[in-house]
Amino acid sequence: MNHSLPSVTRLGFRLVCAAWIALPAFGAQGAENEAAQPAPPEWSEGNRIVVQAARRVQDESALSADLRYRIDAFGHELAGQGSYQQLGKGPEKLLRMELKVQVADQAITRQEICGPSYYYIRCESPFAPTSLGRVNLRALRLGIARAPAHIAGNPAEAWILLGGLPKLLESLFQNFDFSPPREDELQFASADGQGVERLPVIILTGRWKKDSLAALRNTGKGPSKERAEQLPDAVEIVLGRADQVLPLFPYRITYLQTEPGEKSEQGRGGESSRPLLSLELFNVHRKGNLDPRDFDYQPGTQEFADLTQAYLQRLGLAIKQR
Repeated sequence: MNHSLPSVTRLGFRLVCAAWIALPAFGAQGAENEAAQPAPPEWSEGNRIVVQAARRVQDESALSADLRYRIDAFGHELAGQGSYQQLGKGPEKLLRMELKVQVADQAITRQEICGPSYYYIRCESPFAPTSLGRVNLRALRLGIARAPAHIAGNPAEAWILLGGLPKLLESLFQNFDFSPPREDELQFASADGQGVERLPVIILTGRWKKDSLAALRNTGKGPSKERAEQLPDAVEIVLGRADQVLPLFPYRITYLQTEPGEKSEQGRGGESSRPLLSLELFNVHRKGNLDPRDFDYQPGTQEFADLTQAYLQRLGLAIKQR
């Protein structure tokens, strides 16, 4: 299968913006309600921790973080950086994410801004004209309120629109079963650049739930070979410990694909995992000085496409015309 660098770049960038390799449908309302309730006894320790992490990030009223991400798209490695911010108490937060991929001397940038009334997506690329799209949040929320308990579409493709980082963690809980945590530490350069600091963390590995994997493997036209080529087998979440300043904060999320290896001495097939996509959040701070005006994008004279119906359809919420 041939994939030119520009097409791979566009694909990889789309994967980042679409919440880390197209997760399957999950109930956006159902996940939110489950996270708010006490954990049922049948939940594993790992699943409980992921739900707690989603709740802790949701409780943060003002956060700012830098991003680094790396994508392996059909054998081509892409890397980029950006930023994430969330502001406000309650589920309807103001959100802003900026991403940038450098390809040779060209840069692709994408902004997603979820303000009080509208959600804007602005993309600049040397491979296409600059685009600006807008979603009416009132119409979207009305659609969600009228929906059944579980949305039939793919909310993971619009995680910033639906609630940012807390919603992404909820989607992981909905789609993966997590093993018990293991302890480790992150090492990073100190602020003065003279030493190395260590942050104790816990690591959780999740494997697909059978129903979620079956839904992902089948599209409306049957199984997709290209989709399977980029399908992860597992996800790994690196969280801060519960006793830290930012308890259970997700510092790294990595999607993994298992590759068969040579047989071991015991006669078993060895396995190795390669990261399909890795997202790191660093320089994370509670920010009391975030300006709400930075989340209220004003298009001015720029033309924009109204994406409201498109997103309602993507989430299975559009009203069928008679």
